[in-house]
Amino acid sequence: MDLITFLTNKMPRTKKFVERTFPFIGKTMNARRERMRVEAYKAYGMETARQFNACMTECGYRYMLIGGTMLGAIREHGFIKHDMDLDVSMWIDEYSPKMIDDLKRYGFEWLYSYQIAEGKYGREDTFDYKGCRIDIFYIYPAIYKLPYITDYWNEPGMAPGTYMPRRQEMPFVRETRMEKFEDMMLPVPANAEEQCIFRYGEDYMTPNPRWDNHKKVGCILDWEEMVGQTRHLTYPKL
Repeated sequence: MDLITFLTNKMPRTKKFVERTFPFIGKTMNARRERMRVEAYKAYGMETARQFNACMTECGYRYMLIGGTMLGAIREHGFIKHDMDLDVSMWIDEYSPKMIDDLKRYGFEWLYSYQIAEGKYGREDTFDYKGCRIDIFYIYPAIYKLPYITDYWNEPGMAPGTYMPRRQEMPFVRETRMEKFEDMMLPVPANAEEQCIFRYGEDYMTPNPRWDNHKKVGCILDWEEMVGQTRHLTYPKL
């Protein structure tokens, strides 16, 4: 590992400084990280899913696939070819801090957490397993019309370390059913097809390699008034 990679892995602010001050180095680093993520996803994606499912099942936590991983289960009964991580969800009232320690026992490293008002209005956790990432999106009861999850983006013009939280309001339900996923059976929402239409449109069964996850659709709303209460907490590996 070269010195720049070592420093930027250990110190996220150094990483941001290098990427913004030396664009060429930043692009090279980003390209390298993308290659490593693709390789890890191909090599350990199923092992990651197996370990996560074992932890959740054996420790008594309820979860379900969401986003691109749910779409893959419904459409392809496995991973989407151009996806690079696993997306799962659970209702926020079923979250327990003990889950973090349980996941560590199963080989998962807690990388970071996005939180709104210390998790009161939104939260997303990201874990690493052998270089393969898994995102946990927490479902919150409706504030307006539908339950929601949140994701977070550093929009153009925003200061480093500042994030725009977005609400994805969808017909989330607690009921699940099992769906074939490669050589496993994994839980998806009971209304998975309805959720796919909400997020990806009526033609969700047709693969779209140009899909942009940042693209806003009707169910995704910027939560501008929460920018000041949004925090990105990192947990660097020692």
